[in-house]
Amino acid sequence: MIVDIANPGQMVVAAEIDLPHEVKRIRFDGELAYVAMILAGVHVLDFSDPVNPVSLGGTGLGCYTYGVDLARGFAIVAGGECGVHVVDVTTPAGVPQGVNVVTPGRASGLAVSGSLALVADSSAGLTLVDISDLTRPTLISSLDTPGSGRDVQSVGSLACVIDDYNLHMVDVSNPALPAFLGSARTAGSGWSAAIDGQLAWVAVALAGLQAFDISDPAAPQPVGIIDLPGEAFDVVLADGYTWVANLTDGLQVVDIADPAAPRLVGSSWLPGLPIETFVLGDRVLVADYDDGVRIVPAQCEGGVPIYLASLAAERTGRTAAVTWSLRSAAGTAGFSVWRETPTSARRRLGDAVFVGAGSWSFLDVAPPDGPADYWLQESGADGGAWRGPAHLAAAPLPATARLFQNEPNPFNPETVIRFELPQAGQARLAVHDPRGALVAVLLDADLPAGASQATWDGVDAAGRDAPSGMYLVRLETAAGVRVVKVTLAR
Repeated sequence: MIVDIANPGQMVVAAEIDLPHEVKRIRFDGELAYVAMILAGVHVLDFSDPVNPVSLGGTGLGCYTYGVDLARGFAIVAGGECGVHVVDVTTPAGVPQGVNVVTPGRASGLAVSGSLALVADSSAGLTLVDISDLTRPTLISSLDTPGSGRDVQSVGSLACVIDDYNLHMVDVSNPALPAFLGSARTAGSGWSAAIDGQLAWVAVALAGLQAFDISDPAAPQPVGIIDLPGEAFDVVLADGYTWVANLTDGLQVVDIADPAAPRLVGSSWLPGLPIETFVLGDRVLVADYDDGVRIVPAQCEGGVPIYLASLAAERTGRTAAVTWSLRSAAGTAGFSVWRETPTSARRRLGDAVFVGAGSWSFLDVAPPDGPADYWLQESGADGGAWRGPAHLAAAPLPATARLFQNEPNPFNPETVIRFELPQAGQARLAVHDPRGALVAVLLDADLPAGASQATWDGVDAAGRDAPSGMYLVRLETAAGVRVVKVTLAR
């Protein structure tokens, strides 16, 4: 089925196409979908008109078919006890059968990574097949895992393997000698995974959706979980959300902006047994174990999320611009902008509340010189869900010392003087009258490289109010002297 997800909180079935046997996996190449059917090999569907998909035919493989991926005009198919098949799909209407290589156990799922086919094997764990020559695939090696291999995802030179109750990270940089790096226990029986940078999201049967931090492959760590109704079977990522195919309870949409606290924002009961999903713009294709493929828009129970399409932060001189775009903002009273740094807690910037979909921007007039993260928070009596972060890199160090014009200027009763140092060292900031006589020393100390500032309250070294007029602020460092004029207006 195909589901319209233009509004992720309200999904409805947009179209269906019946297929002759049970569907297991789907992969796309442009407008063509390659469907692995358990008892009927590979079937090709044309989605050039997404609400009126057309069957182009298919081929049986003579054995069970559990997974499919694509490589250079060929479909690489996990064929159960028959191993891995390579099928020529350059002529979709015919889909002639290609060659196969027998694997040690039952090929249950696979992922293509360059010239390698990573195969989840229910008996042998992980099997690696050389597909550099697609006319002669060759078995390279296997690595047994404690459970039955069910799914595998490519993560650069690593493989993320899901087997029964475990997530394994495996180094496949040397395909002849794959090596375990680290493992983590899932909260239940894991079926499939989706990779989002340094996170792996696992569909865990009766336990729901679980997030793992895989930034250290030697020690993957669970970081969050959400219990979902029914039996979570497949997960796919799109625009900061996961779409979970649930065997008994349809399709669930989970907001994963905060991996430690994933949040269910939409769900839709669908007929049959949804087994896999694939997001196509504002629609999602749902493979049904019994009833073929459905195309669904979004009629979900529950609230409608802010559908964040982009969020970024960039320095613009001495300020920082935070920009974002939302496809939908229904169901919320708006959102606010927050900032946090490695040394300071998250805090709100200003009182503005931004309401509505579209493109927005916010200017942080005093960003830190070090790195920072910017967040959006949904408005509500008790706060709301967080979106982000957008990372702001540390400001580059200047090539030489810089002294900026004071703010405000003219001033009364005080003003701020900002400056930057190219390297750590001694710095002296002092105020002089127009004849050069010393009025006050604002700062004389060893300072770190980067930005610093001092405040002058219009008082001289004896604690007396300085008269109105023009003064010179002088910065002395090992790199030389810098001077700016300031005006005190009483």
